[in-house]
Amino acid sequence: MSTELVESIFQLDDPNIITYNRMKTDYIRIAPTTGSSDYANQSGQINFEINNQQYFLYLPEAFLHCEFDLFRKPAGGAEVRLEQKDNITLEHNFFPKLFTNMQIDVGSGTLETITNPGIYDDMIRFVKFNKSYTDRASHIQGWIPDTNDGKITKHFAGTTTAKKTIKQVKQGAATTNIAVNNADLIAENTDVANPTAVEEVYNHLKTGVGANHGFSKRMRLYNRNGHFVSRWKLSPLFGYLDHKKISYQLKYVLRLTRSTDNNPSVFFGDTDFTEEVIIRISKIELWIPQIQPSLTVEAYLNRRLASGNPIPITYMKRHTMSPISVVGDEYSFMIASGVTKTPRYAVVAFKTANNPSVYVNDALFFLQGRTRFRPATKDWDPASEVQIQQIQLQLNNINYPNQPIMMKFDNQNDYSEAYTEYENMCYNFGVIPQLDPHDWYSLYPIFCFDCSSQNEDLKRGGITLRVNVKFNANPQGNLRAYALLFEDNLSHINVINGVMTNIE
Repeated sequence: MSTELVESIFQLDDPNIITYNRMKTDYIRIAPTTGSSDYANQSGQINFEINNQQYFLYLPEAFLHCEFDLFRKPAGGAEVRLEQKDNITLEHNFFPKLFTNMQIDVGSGTLETITNPGIYDDMIRFVKFNKSYTDRASHIQGWIPDTNDGKITKHFAGTTTAKKTIKQVKQGAATTNIAVNNADLIAENTDVANPTAVEEVYNHLKTGVGANHGFSKRMRLYNRNGHFVSRWKLSPLFGYLDHKKISYQLKYVLRLTRSTDNNPSVFFGDTDFTEEVIIRISKIELWIPQIQPSLTVEAYLNRRLASGNPIPITYMKRHTMSPISVVGDEYSFMIASGVTKTPRYAVVAFKTANNPSVYVNDALFFLQGRTRFRPATKDWDPASEVQIQQIQLQLNNINYPNQPIMMKFDNQNDYSEAYTEYENMCYNFGVIPQLDPHDWYSLYPIFCFDCSSQNEDLKRGGITLRVNVKFNANPQGNLRAYALLFEDNLSHINVINGVMTNIE
């Protein structure tokens, strides 16, 4: 006779388990190695080394603590802090975009190297983090996605224009031209001469049709006379951090390649803004949780390490593809070749190539639109209209899915299949999608492929992964493709004399 399943609330003899395994959790703060801190504000490599620490460390919750200031610099003039009226601010998820590469070494070898970390971090967080992440991480990590069409919400400094706009807003007019928290406006306009009224105006802005709420929020956060702090988590960019276990005396080196030539990827603003914008970092540190376990648990850990047995680990390693310029209305590009481990998921996105200025919102991905920007006119070339019409992943001669994912750009705007694949990818990671269909279509079209169901024969001789894309017109190199591969990785940590040494 089978045992009846009883809901846990009725199991009176099964008490809730309470444990006190930790005596204390704190952070160790790792400064850059001697000399590499000089590259916080110039192009070069910043290194953080963690070696022979007599602590139990928990790397999955590590983050980079960065303190910085923002300035604009008029031609031939002195630096001035950004203000709301400047109508330019940091882009969504700006911090990883300060770097061209991020690399983590564990033990004596390199484990993962991530190129274009800003773009790939965007892609991963949109599929691995819950919808609530946008609200929780906004101020600390800079995760403040654009909304609506992703265009600039203008903030005018002129009092007359601002008064007129506020009156229109109160009468239900559009809110794209609204002054928020402007000092002159507060001083001269009796309607908004107190903070409550200013907040009321901002609330009008947030609910306005067509307003880019993300841009407005970043404007309010960064464009003021202040010193700013960002705490950007290394997870989920690095796959090794999916291994949610403590480590003991295992050597880590984090290498960041800083670039100061990427203002178009870090700032986004109005075409009227012509001055140089600067982010100046005053401190950057790697913070890692240090856990002091209870005496009982520590004794257990020491016995396990003293055994010398290797520690098995599993995680999905990230492989990032260097961007490829797309040429031809039917284009095929390779993500990886000779893969002998199991490819689990692939994520693909497109961006306009060679972003020439801060006038282009580089945080957004591409599905349809104009692909050639004209710096002279600060506008897009109407002759460069391009649409992605279908896309498919190919492993050797096996297609995922069997039929290409189709997009239609008629009155129906049928992109439901592509969005469903994105939605299913989020569910694979156990999260509620951050993007609704409108945001996916308008701002962040990320193409997701679940290729985890494979015939064993597929891996014999290695797997080549290709993406086949069809466009309505030749992008002529004005689009770049980015692809990220999640690959199953089964390894082990070697233990010698009670110390973790390296990963094989």
